[in-house]
Amino acid sequence: MASTPKTVKAATSPPFKTDAISPQTGDWLQVTQRRSLTVTVISRSIAPVSSEAIEF
Repeated sequence: MASTPKTVKAATSPPFKTDAISPQTGDWLQVTQRRSLTVTVISRSIAPVSSEAIEF
């Protein structure tokens, strides 16, 4: 039961939301780049051919 609150806290406050809310443009830009990079990597691992057609 002790691990349940930790999971809830992590799910409630993901790092993406915290960075996006922060007023610093640099942090928000880094988050955006991280997201696009993650999406690209995931799409490539799933379908390398279709990822080239999809330009983010």
